[in-house]
Amino acid sequence: MRIKLFLFLGLILTSSSSFAWRCRAEKVNVLVIGDSQTGTPYSKSYFGNFLQQCLKNKGESFVTYGRGGTRPIHWLDNSDMDLVTTIQRDNFNEEKNIGWGKMVPLCKRRLAPMLRRHSPQKVLVFFGDNLLLHPQDYIASQSKKMVEVIRSTGIPFNECFFLTPTYEMEVESQRNMPGKNLDNTKAVNAIIKAAVGNRCQVIDGLELMENSPLLLESKLFKRSQSTGQTDCFGKSANDNIHFCGDAAQEMANKVCDILI
Repeated sequence: MRIKLFLFLGLILTSSSSFAWRCRAEKVNVLVIGDSQTGTPYSKSYFGNFLQQCLKNKGESFVTYGRGGTRPIHWLDNSDMDLVTTIQRDNFNEEKNIGWGKMVPLCKRRLAPMLRRHSPQKVLVFFGDNLLLHPQDYIASQSKKMVEVIRSTGIPFNECFFLTPTYEMEVESQRNMPGKNLDNTKAVNAIIKAAVGNRCQVIDGLELMENSPLLLESKLFKRSQSTGQTDCFGKSANDNIHFCGDAAQEMANKVCDILI
C-alpha cells in the first residue's frame, strides 16, 4: 500500500512539474491566435501556414496558436472547443500538433496566461468566420473582452491587431457554407470594427484583398495553388469559407508586412 502511495504521489509531482515546464516564460516579439484559418491539422496551405513562413523568413521571434471552430470566447474563458486540436507554430516548429483538452496547458489555450508567458510586443488575433450569423451584441462583447485582455498587459494601440475575414473561395459545384457570403462578412467586419474602436488596429480582410489579382468579378478568390500542396482541391473544392493556396499566401504576406 505504501509503495502504491509513493508511486501515485510521484506521478502527481511529475505531471505537475511537466505542466509547469510547459508554461515557463518564453518571450517572443509576435503572438498570433486564431481559428482554423490560423491552425488546423487538415491543411497545409491556409493563412497560418504562410504567415509562419513569412515571419520566420523575416527573422522575427513569434508563436502562433490555432484551434478550429473557435471564437474569441474560447480563448478567453469558455472550454467548449478545448477538445479541438491546437496547432502551434514558431521559429522552430512549422506545424506542431500539441493535442487537445488538458493535454494543452492553459498558457497555450487561454489568452491571459498566454500573454503572461510570452510577453509579446505585438499581438494579432484573427476571428470572425465562426461568428457569422451570431447576434450583433454577441460578436461585439467578445471582441471588446479580447481587446481588454490584450490592452491590460500593456500592449499599446499600435501593436495590437485584429484581422477580420476576407472573401470566399470559388467552388466547383455547391458552396458548403451558405452562411459565408459577402454581405454577412461585411456585417461581421463592421461589428468587430465598432467594438474594437480605437483601442486596437483593425485590419479589414476585405479591404486588404480587394485589389488582389486572384479576386474574380464575382468577388470570389480564384482557386489557385502553386506551392506544391493540393488541399485547395479534391475534397476541399466546395469549401468556400477557408481561403487557401495562393490567396491565403497573398493575404498572409500582406499581414506579415503590416506586423513587421
